[in-house]
Amino acid sequence: VEQSSGEIRFSDISTPILEKVIEYFYFKLKYSNSTSEIPDFKIEPEIALDLLMAANFLDAWLKQSPFFFFFFYTLSLHFF
Repeated sequence: VEQSSGEIRFSDISTPILEKVIEYFYFKLKYSNSTSEIPDFKIEPEIALDLLMAANFLDAWLKQSPFFFFFFYTLSLHFF
């Protein structure tokens, strides 16, 4: 984490995979208190392995950083 610039770089995660992670956080936030049927979250088979590896990496990072959820929540507000 670069505190002086406010940037977090994930050099091991590609932009499309990180976008899918952000998309999921938005999906989870949108449907977390839903009383209607929740649609499936679509994951293309060709990115499933990369997405799983990114989730594993980000889970480990989450355990070290209390700002993780806030970071992705903020991003999801800007993108969606």
